[in-house]
Amino acid sequence: MERSAPLEQSPLAFKLHDSDRKIFHLSKEETLDFISVCEDKMSTLSDALELISREEVQHSLTEKYRIMLKRNNSIVKDTLSKIWKLCSILKINMFIPQASPEGDNTPAERVETMELQQQLSDTFMSEEEHKEPVGVRDMQASPGEKLNKSVAPVIIPQEELMEQLQTEVEEANGEKATVSKEVSEEKECKFVKRMIERAYADKRFEDSLVIRELSLGVRQANRHAGCIVLNLMIKGMDLILGVIGKLNLEEMGLLNNDVKAIYAQCARFYVADLVFYTALIAPHSDIFYQQSHSPDWTLLKSVYRVHHFPDGHKIVRAYCAFFDYIAIANAVTSKQDESQHIIANYIKQGLYGAMYLMNKSKRKAQNDMVTTNPDLPRILSLWSILDHKYVQQTAETIPLVLPSIRVNKKIGIPMLDRPAFSRANISSLSRLEGWEEKQRQSQEFQNVEREEDTLRFTIAGIDRSKHVQVRVLSSQDMLYDFDTGNLRQPEELEDKKKQASMIYRMLDTILQPKKTKANALIIHVHGGGFVAMSSGSHQSYSRVWANQLGVPVFSIDYRLAPGDQFPAALNDVWQTYYWMVLNAESQLGIKPDKIILVGDSSGGNLVAATTIMAIERGFRKPDGLILCYPALSLSKLRFVPSLLLATDDQLLPYPFLKMCLDSYIGDFSQEPQCDPSLQQYLSPCLASEETLKQFPRTRIMVAGNDALRDESLQFTLKMKQSGASDVELIEYKYMPHGFLNYNSPFLGMKDETNLTINQCSAWMQEIIG
Repeated sequence: MERSAPLEQSPLAFKLHDSDRKIFHLSKEETLDFISVCEDKMSTLSDALELISREEVQHSLTEKYRIMLKRNNSIVKDTLSKIWKLCSILKINMFIPQASPEGDNTPAERVETMELQQQLSDTFMSEEEHKEPVGVRDMQASPGEKLNKSVAPVIIPQEELMEQLQTEVEEANGEKATVSKEVSEEKECKFVKRMIERAYADKRFEDSLVIRELSLGVRQANRHAGCIVLNLMIKGMDLILGVIGKLNLEEMGLLNNDVKAIYAQCARFYVADLVFYTALIAPHSDIFYQQSHSPDWTLLKSVYRVHHFPDGHKIVRAYCAFFDYIAIANAVTSKQDESQHIIANYIKQGLYGAMYLMNKSKRKAQNDMVTTNPDLPRILSLWSILDHKYVQQTAETIPLVLPSIRVNKKIGIPMLDRPAFSRANISSLSRLEGWEEKQRQSQEFQNVEREEDTLRFTIAGIDRSKHVQVRVLSSQDMLYDFDTGNLRQPEELEDKKKQASMIYRMLDTILQPKKTKANALIIHVHGGGFVAMSSGSHQSYSRVWANQLGVPVFSIDYRLAPGDQFPAALNDVWQTYYWMVLNAESQLGIKPDKIILVGDSSGGNLVAATTIMAIERGFRKPDGLILCYPALSLSKLRFVPSLLLATDDQLLPYPFLKMCLDSYIGDFSQEPQCDPSLQQYLSPCLASEETLKQFPRTRIMVAGNDALRDESLQFTLKMKQSGASDVELIEYKYMPHGFLNYNSPFLGMKDETNLTINQCSAWMQEIIG
């Protein structure tokens, strides 16, 4: 079975066709040629940056764009210098005796390797002992020159450079003539300052010990993964050079829009050094660097299939058109000014919306500026549109958008597993022996002493540190009375049906909703990068499941980052699951013989982590687990090839992914238990084989055009290797991330999306039995 290959939706989209698999398995000589091409391209790009840095071509630029260009060029040069150093390390690593048997290298090669090692060692020493930084602009040798004939560039320490850049921005503001102009310029420079801070925060990724191990051969570099990134970097530099090459510098010089275009391309290149570094340290054992007939591929193919839609181009056209609307929204919200009156903002957004709708080039340019340097508050204001009460009320009146549902209520579920999770205790949670006895006692004794332990039938005024907001969806009335909070008898429901209006009885006869099962429930956890969305914005498919299966769906509105960072969201999901196991029968009238956990994207991360926690704490496991395009690794140092799709993804660009991770994880420098490279509750892919072996029936679906795709392949393989009894993976070729939400008739891919929603229903039906 072949892996699917995404259509090339942009020049940077990384393709994984079988015809391109040779990039995964280059010889050492071919790798050297690849490095040489990249070095030559870096040399050309460095020269081009020097060209546009000349004062005589910047006479038409405003101060804001002068600063933006200067800082952009410095960041790109810094990125190039780091890539050049990593290329040098890769060249050395390929020929050192520790990495290869001594017989593989000729005496001349070994002598050259020793010389390269010595020069690289001198480079490290010069960086550590450097007292008077001169900056990357003063490097004396171009990246294209051979290492043994050149001098390594000297890089200013990031803290010092940040201080220098901040001073320059403040000085630029201080030169303005009037107070009002100073305020205006300060607002304009906020974008540039944010760009500087974020770009240089990404530069603090290297582990000096790992670099030394690579340079000395103690650790072998993954040159196959490195070549994948080199291939993309060459494409990226070609795009930057293409933009600069079109400029008419001699006659007109640089214009403000030229700087925006240059920045939009360069900003995607800022993290190239980070991605290259993570590729070089990627495990050699990963399946992506093995031949397609290897034992690991054979094992994975036994549970992995690719679904091919009849017309893949139709899908790509549909979501590219959808991304156009997203681009308009991004561009418009970026023009919002919080200091202005709300009516003035509405008028301005309406005018900008009309302009961006009609002018594709301006729309693209502004959207590129937003996606390459996202601002969390504005992103959230855009994503929260779906949760606006007027939007949801409108959707309720249009059956084509939201299917009708009999029960749609919100309740507050108490947090009974104490103490609640915190960053301090997340790695030392106690085991939950005797939970069966607690479940029995809950069924016999329904009186709750403390109000904070009480199920709330309304969410009005609840304390979210003590109760979890949960949306309940059901195709039929439930025994639980959402008006009084009491549990009714089955006879009462029958009487209520008899007393119902004639119209309701007619609809009930025509629609024939599936009778609600009283022995199963579904717990759904929505996606949204841990920072946005809600149970309400995912009802287009969660209602379908409730109606098709006749099983109530409990969709959790967990607390969002950055207001509530890890482990708050996991705590909310766990507390809901914990309560359902112990109290669903006694307080909701649902005997939980079968409990299914289903999550999409970040929700997939949370339900996988909840399953791991149940196993390791000795609690009841869910009966089934369904993961839809899940985020299974939150470490920025974990490399998989599909991650390269995020370099130019319109829905999940790399800066946005990073922003979500930073918002959710927070600063873990003093909290190693919150390091996503070590913590399995942040990165479920780190779960031990012993834990994965005990996983319940697990079904995973991924999108072919999704940066998160390959994590699921690796996770599925690890489950099979651990001895997990029942796991399956489906990849939907050409589909984008988040496809379960694309079943609106206005998006052009309703049939394809409904197929995936129905597949989830079929999986859940299998589990329920």
